[in-house]
Amino acid sequence: MRTTKKLIVSALAGAGVLGLAAFPANQALASRASIASQASRAGGPALGLTSFHQMAVSGNEVFLTGAPGSGSGIVVTDLSGRPLATLDSGSDVAGIAIRGSTLYARLTSGRKAGSLAAISLGSGAGSLAEHYVSLLGGVLPSGLQGLSSALSGAGPAGGQAHQNVSQAGNKATGSGSVIKVLNPDGSTANVLSLGDRTLAPGGLAWAGNTLIAVTKDAGGLFRVVSFLNAAVHKVTPKVPLPSTEIPTGLPTAVPTRLPTKAPSPAPTKSGKTGTGKLPADLTISAPSRATYKPTIAVKVHLGSASANRTVSVYAQPPGSGKKLVKKGTVDAFGDLTVNYTTAYTTTFTAVYSGDSAYAAKSVSAKTTVVPSMSLAVNGWYATKKIGGTTYLEYHKANDIDVDLTVGPNKSGQCVWFQIQELYGATWHANMKTSCVPLSSASKLSGYLTVNNADAGYHYRVAAHYLPAKGDGWNGGAVTGWQYLLPEN
Repeated sequence: MRTTKKLIVSALAGAGVLGLAAFPANQALASRASIASQASRAGGPALGLTSFHQMAVSGNEVFLTGAPGSGSGIVVTDLSGRPLATLDSGSDVAGIAIRGSTLYARLTSGRKAGSLAAISLGSGAGSLAEHYVSLLGGVLPSGLQGLSSALSGAGPAGGQAHQNVSQAGNKATGSGSVIKVLNPDGSTANVLSLGDRTLAPGGLAWAGNTLIAVTKDAGGLFRVVSFLNAAVHKVTPKVPLPSTEIPTGLPTAVPTRLPTKAPSPAPTKSGKTGTGKLPADLTISAPSRATYKPTIAVKVHLGSASANRTVSVYAQPPGSGKKLVKKGTVDAFGDLTVNYTTAYTTTFTAVYSGDSAYAAKSVSAKTTVVPSMSLAVNGWYATKKIGGTTYLEYHKANDIDVDLTVGPNKSGQCVWFQIQELYGATWHANMKTSCVPLSSASKLSGYLTVNNADAGYHYRVAAHYLPAKGDGWNGGAVTGWQYLLPEN
């Protein structure tokens, strides 16, 4: 059986508003950064830690230590998990803490065993050596005695199953292979499934609006992944309904019993209804599905009713009442056509009031309006036509940029990407992402990496829109396929 190499969405951003989503169930391509709502599980090379002990975050850098006795020193990565440096390699680090622009580390082995290392965290754009100057042994500076307890202990307890971290009122909590991000009111903003990885004990931290996680795969390798602007879902407070109580002191109205509506008369064996009239031959048709913003041709046909040839056509979007679109006389063939433009799913109803010979009748047809979806794929260096299909060619060192726009505006609702690979003359599932929320402008931008794809094999990608629960205004939609050809 052929082992496929999977494409991964490595960074998806909703036009400046980044989202949050779960990892795909499987993947194999190396990824250079995190997604706006789909983090990179590959995340570059493993960190070289045989165990994970403690994490601290400052600006765009993540500092990690191995367990006491591991001699790992301090491993430094960027927010996407790309290793930058190892500080004081070979030393055991019992604890780390950051105060201002200085990282303090308690060293228990190596050439500076028993000392406190103070590492200056520069903010310039120079080299790594300028950012991380030499380690200085010494004691805690005046005013920082409160850090001594953090530095003297062993950090997070060994075997810790979860860790809660909060930022700007939002909390993230993790256990096993799941991370939950909670809104300030405690409701779940999103859930991240780590797939075949587990969350390292104590491996959660906030860096501004970025949630950092340290994961461990089945082979015991550690990686850093990041989730940008993690808490993006807002909770709309419930609004109490107006009171229906009758004010005291006012007379209460005596309810009047309304007459019960009589059922429509059923046709008799002779074909006539209970009123002695014949059932009207009335039909309606409309396309079952149309793309935003369509002009829908609604066709009504009235049979051989003789005296009354007038039909009324109504339109009704979700949650609204019926609106009269047209009242008119059918033509000599009994037909009436109404052209109606709408942005939303609509139910059309034709009503015939009857005549002396035929009973009244109404019939309905529903058109589901799906959003328009525009998927632009860029970053390719050439195109190649194979079997009538145009493929976009990519160097494996480059990224596949994707830009998606959905109309009407579906801000905060779900889109996801599906990738397939061609082999054995058949398209096979390669991967799909979890849901990524659209920006306030109903857009999503990001990229896929192909640096570990199968060179010369054919891939294709499409984007899907999934309506939010309770959104009956539009149906789900999918873009056409875009065909990709990774090359060395």
